[in-house]
Amino acid sequence: MRFWSWLRKWLGLDASTATRTFHLKQDVLRDLETLALREHSPPEELANRLLSEVIWERQVGEVLERWYRLTPREQEVAALICLGCTTQQIADRLTVSHGTIKSYAHHILEKFDVHSRVELRELLAHWDFNEWEK
Repeated sequence: MRFWSWLRKWLGLDASTATRTFHLKQDVLRDLETLALREHSPPEELANRLLSEVIWERQVGEVLERWYRLTPREQEVAALICLGCTTQQIADRLTVSHGTIKSYAHHILEKFDVHSRVELRELLAHWDFNEWEK
């Protein structure tokens, strides 16, 4: 299950899960209601949209931080993994051994806290790696 699907389900933002109730401070509730009136939107709908946006921004920020922790070579290998290249194809392209690429891949997965290349591809699915194809 993709991270976002799991998180949305856990937070009760999925239509298939039961509704969760949150208690807001009075000033936050007042601000939410004011903003909802201004946007002609029900406060519950606006709260869900705002929470989803904040969660998305935080997750994007965390992924970006992890990307910058990679060495330039690890970034290159990660990009090629996300482009669907096999270990051998990456090794041939970078003129290094198969084992070296496996080692890079292991470090990349650790730094992104994922367990497989599939999970890495899912995590970076919205990133554009076309520049790395050249």
